Amino acid sequence: MNKHKAVRNKIIDACPDIMELKFGCRVNYGGLGDKIMLSNEKHAGKEIVGSGWIISDIQTYKRKILGRTITLCDVLRAWTDGYNINAGSGEICKRWNTSHNSLQWHADNKPEVIDFLYEVLCK
Repeated sequence: MNKHKAVRNKIIDACPDIMELKFGCRVNYGGLGDKIMLSNEKHAGKEIVGSGWIISDIQTYKRKILGRTITLCDVLRAWTDGYNINAGSGEICKRWNTSHNSLQWHADNKPEVIDFLYEVLCK
């Protein structure tokens, strides 16, 4: 398992709400690709996703819940899950680019942040 996946899994363990099927959650609908949930309510048995997409027959598509974007808030929640918030959270905040508040963005653009998070969360 690569460091990004290990960090992501550790954060999801500490913040299971990331995987809840609700507004903002990414879902893969097989042949339709990834869509963002606009509502966790059904509209006449249909799921409302993407840019107004309505999945009329959700049984037709094998869906996989991908979860919502992991943010700095989630990282800090994972850090405090068993750790003293004062011991290292400042360093996490210094390294995190808040103008791109996404773990995926950091994995793609600042791998040194993922390396640091791996060291503090997964070891």
